[in-house]
Amino acid sequence: MYEFPFELDDFQKDACRCITDGKSVVVCAPTGAGKTVIAQHAIHCALEQGKKVFYTTPLKALSNQKYNDFSEKYALWHEFRLCHR
Repeated sequence: MYEFPFELDDFQKDACRCITDGKSVVVCAPTGAGKTVIAQHAIHCALEQGKKVFYTTPLKALSNQKYNDFSEKYALWHEFRLCHR
């Protein structure tokens, strides 16, 4: 499992475990609950397996923020592109 510098909540641990086991997950949680932690684990797992990742957000500002975060974190593995509509 991808290592985080903090203790995960139970719903995050369960979702990450499912992703590690190759299962799909749907997470419904309020803003600020920690859904991005699960996405980050999924991204890490996919990139380790040489797969492509599509990460979407509802806001352009959030897309820009995540693009910068993920580009910095995973730049050694893959090229990142940002698409806006």
